[in-house]
Amino acid sequence: MATPKYPTRLTNVLRTLPGALPAQNVPADANLAEIVTRCLQSFETWHPGHFTRDAMWRDSFALSGTMRTFYSGPTIAAAWDHLARHHSPCEPRMVKDSCTVAHAGSDSSWIEARFSFRTNGPLPAVCSGFLSLAYENDGSYKIWVLRTILEGFVGYPSVDTMAREKTLGLQQSTKTDYQCLVIGGGAAGLSTAGRLKALGVDYLILEKLADVGGSWACRYNAAKLHGTRHTAHLPFERTFDDEYSLYPTKDEVAKGCRNIWLSTLIKDGYWDAEKRQWTLHVRRNGNDISLTAKHIVLAVGGGGHIPYMPAFPGRESYKGDVVHSSAFKDGSPWKGKRGIVIGAANTGHDIAEDLLEHGLSVTMVQRGATSNSARAADPDMVPLDYLAPVLDAVYNADFDVELADRIHYSSPAAMTRERSNLLIHSLVKANAERFDALERQGFKLMRFGDFFHHQTERQGGHYVDIGASAKIADGRIKVKSDASIDSFTPEGLHFSDGTEIKADVVVFATGFHGNMRQFVADLLGDDIASGIEDYWGLNAEGELEGAFKPTGHAGLWYMGGGCGHARYFSRFVALQIKADVEGKPLKIYKDTPSVVDGPAAPPPDQVAQIEPAGFSVDNLAVAPGGLAVQQQEWIRV
Repeated sequence: MATPKYPTRLTNVLRTLPGALPAQNVPADANLAEIVTRCLQSFETWHPGHFTRDAMWRDSFALSGTMRTFYSGPTIAAAWDHLARHHSPCEPRMVKDSCTVAHAGSDSSWIEARFSFRTNGPLPAVCSGFLSLAYENDGSYKIWVLRTILEGFVGYPSVDTMAREKTLGLQQSTKTDYQCLVIGGGAAGLSTAGRLKALGVDYLILEKLADVGGSWACRYNAAKLHGTRHTAHLPFERTFDDEYSLYPTKDEVAKGCRNIWLSTLIKDGYWDAEKRQWTLHVRRNGNDISLTAKHIVLAVGGGGHIPYMPAFPGRESYKGDVVHSSAFKDGSPWKGKRGIVIGAANTGHDIAEDLLEHGLSVTMVQRGATSNSARAADPDMVPLDYLAPVLDAVYNADFDVELADRIHYSSPAAMTRERSNLLIHSLVKANAERFDALERQGFKLMRFGDFFHHQTERQGGHYVDIGASAKIADGRIKVKSDASIDSFTPEGLHFSDGTEIKADVVVFATGFHGNMRQFVADLLGDDIASGIEDYWGLNAEGELEGAFKPTGHAGLWYMGGGCGHARYFSRFVALQIKADVEGKPLKIYKDTPSVVDGPAAPPPDQVAQIEPAGFSVDNLAVAPGGLAVQQQEWIRV
């Protein structure tokens, strides 16, 4: 098995980030609109006195030209002052009827409001924002969390609106020079291409498979989204209507991606520094073609492309079949036989459940504790729906998807983490028997895991329950977790405790290694790959590395993540490319003002030593019947 030069990068930054909830409640008689209006009146000249000491500002390309999170009132005020002098933010307007009081439990609340504004930099822009105002001991209200978002450029088309083509299908153009080439025809590639088209950027999608959405169609048959269809839409309109399952299968996801498609094999490429353009050599319909473009967007999936299979002695003596999850389709070839699944995260659970449904006796070999978070399996069987209050309150059939994305994806990482952990951990406490039942079967889990950490830093190691946990709890899927694998035997696997489990097939659900830089090295060479950022993981501010912003090389962009990431962040990739095409690239603010008052994000070399800040879930007491309502109010901002 090949070892990547650029391995998957795992970070552990979230626990170090500053961030605490307001310490008191907003008075019941507060005039919300008046308080927000008064705050916005000082918008252009906000100073330290307008912010709480532990305030946070998350800017998404509106003023910083990238994604930045600033910590502490003095730091934010200094950065705001600097950027305001360059971009002249003006015309703040509160969005009508957007003021509300948001709650976290019974002892913390704050005012939430949305607003719009404009900037007058080199490329005048329309922007939006969220204000979170905390009530202070002296009776004043100060900015606790500020979020600012680039919406579009004045005088240019909207990145969020696209007129439909009369016909869709295979692109027949013989053109070879484009402003942007998008590599990958899945959700990330389609979303980016749609945004580019909306802005009038000349683009071409390059997809190696025979059909757009094929990356989903090629997965194992049991694959489905571990989230509802409401989180998976492409931009502009709802892709998955009521004809789709609540948790779409992999074939339904592929079907939803057929608005545009191409079939192309990319051989290699290079950067011409003098012309400042890329050349890609591709093969299509038996013909070799050279394509040129100023920009390339890599939308090929960032979680590694090289299957990872731990090497165990004795494999050559094993008489059964060994397969990695990337090559697994379903359990039909081994119907009625015995199967072992190595790995206990999402894919491992899916495959174990599939083998069970094909009549196999199944054992899941668990190598480490899994963070287990439950949600509904299907509409007529609803176990503990832990993630629903976090996501489904805004991602549903009635709520506007564009607003839901801004609510969900614009928050500072520390607060997104606290929001999800607050709810999930509280439900775990209130429903201990579900986890007791799994542990009685030998399944090891982290009851109080960190779901957001697994998504942004660990890149796996968790299971969002869509049904398999019940089959473990009742013993239909057996678990081996009390010993490590020593070796293969002719009939199965031998473990360190001296036991043997016999099997006719062993499936490695052990994931992949390598990251997007490995793909870049294979396609464009090590000279390019060695000079760009890694993909995914968090930097010291809690911002995703590499993705959706400049990678460190001109005209090269990463796109990926889940369906929601693809839908929302594709708008920013397209806007950055549009600005560059117009000869006015966004100017990136890289400085962090040096101040001594208030918490600041830790420097990169200290992130492993600093103790976490913020509130403790252990001190939270919430009645099971009242939690969902309180949490829904909190995230409805």
